[in-house]
Amino acid sequence: MRLQEVVRGCLEIPERYSGIEVTGVTSDSREVRPGYLFVAVPGEKTDGHHFLREAAESGAVVVLGEKSHQKSVSCLRDPGLSPGVPYLRVPDTRAILGSLARNLYSRSLDQLLIAGVTGTKGKTTTTWILDAILRGAGKTTALFGTVHNRVAQKIYSSENTTPGCIQLHRHLRELADAGGTHAVLEVSSHGILQRRTAGINFRCGVFTNVASEHLDYHKTFESYVETKVSFFTDLDRSAFAVLPREEATSLRIVARVKAQVLWYGTDAQDGVERLRMTPEGLAFNWKGFKVRSQLWGYHNLLNILGAMTAAESLGIGREEIAHGVASAAAPPGRLEQVAPGLPFNVFVDYAHTDGSLETVLKALRASTPPPGRLITIFGCGGDRDRSKRPRMGSVAEEWSDHVVITSDNPRSEDPQAILEEIQRGLKRPEDVVLEVDRREAIALGIRMARAGDTVLIAGKGHESYQECQGNKQHFDDREVAREFLSELHTF
Repeated sequence: MRLQEVVRGCLEIPERYSGIEVTGVTSDSREVRPGYLFVAVPGEKTDGHHFLREAAESGAVVVLGEKSHQKSVSCLRDPGLSPGVPYLRVPDTRAILGSLARNLYSRSLDQLLIAGVTGTKGKTTTTWILDAILRGAGKTTALFGTVHNRVAQKIYSSENTTPGCIQLHRHLRELADAGGTHAVLEVSSHGILQRRTAGINFRCGVFTNVASEHLDYHKTFESYVETKVSFFTDLDRSAFAVLPREEATSLRIVARVKAQVLWYGTDAQDGVERLRMTPEGLAFNWKGFKVRSQLWGYHNLLNILGAMTAAESLGIGREEIAHGVASAAAPPGRLEQVAPGLPFNVFVDYAHTDGSLETVLKALRASTPPPGRLITIFGCGGDRDRSKRPRMGSVAEEWSDHVVITSDNPRSEDPQAILEEIQRGLKRPEDVVLEVDRREAIALGIRMARAGDTVLIAGKGHESYQECQGNKQHFDDREVAREFLSELHTF
């Protein structure tokens, strides 16, 4: 595609550059191939402007940046081959990235109906339920999120909750080429601020909830909330904003949104009747149709209702929606039961904030009748929001009978120091076990359990690694739990 077509609608270029053939766009100099357009994006840790020459050497035919620079970048690979690679300056490279990617990769995006789910808790589960509904209705879909990215039947690993802008557009083009019709993605607050979804016209946006998280990045809770709200204010008038009645922030969104508003909730005004919650799952009537789900807990009821309402906005019939919910399984690491059929229950969950931990513990408490005890094993990640650590300790102590505090992903921090910060939220620190080694902590919790008890291993969920001092080593809570359960000869 000619450069003039790639930059159409977002950048005026000199006529002498308009005919340059562009074969790809990237903001990662390591991905540059001959014929690529390289976009220099200032990042949190690295600045793409430092890699202009590397991009030129790798075959970039044009580079875009924000900073003052010479009119071309020397191609050090063989200066005699070219007088230089054109450098085009723009005010904001992140802002333009989505338009470039859409022009090059996703011109067929208009045939796709795309749903984005944002909120502090429930994004992953809501997207999985919505995707199950769509696939149950015979649609070819893509799913993007924390666990993995899937385009039609092909699965890709996931490095971020929301993929990078160019990667996302490439995958959407792949979906369109495969005859796909719908895409569902988790939209994180980082993804919103970093414009990872730029250039995408969402058919609907789903809001789950908001609670204090990522303050290491957003600095204030108000800034975090405003980021979530901005996702909905960017929806156009033909889109739908799917909002929960019980969240106060929904009213803030309604006051500013242009999109059509659809509400979801747990009572009759939203079509929910005859609700029954059991450890085996949920059953209720919704807008005249019987709905059953293998998921359980009030938090999952809300996730289901959000997904159902979104599916309706995407044109799926209510009978198909009810059928899809019945087939929807929880994502890996979301209240995932390890080795069912034991005298006691062991669950792994991704809960890594005080709000999500409390939600999960309340659900488990309700399904662990006395004299059964609730045993919680959890930690907090390093180099992240430190303010939540004592709050998580407080929540675990309040809702658990026994607590083992351990490491999560310490990253560059001292694991022992993290444990001590969690301990500050405890009223009875002498009743809590501190064990830095996560493997040993899981062993302690499992060996403590007896018939009728419930063991929760929280924080990492589906993750299969542990990161400490820059090193990632294989570590899967589910595998470790099964290993110690096997030693007890319980299955």
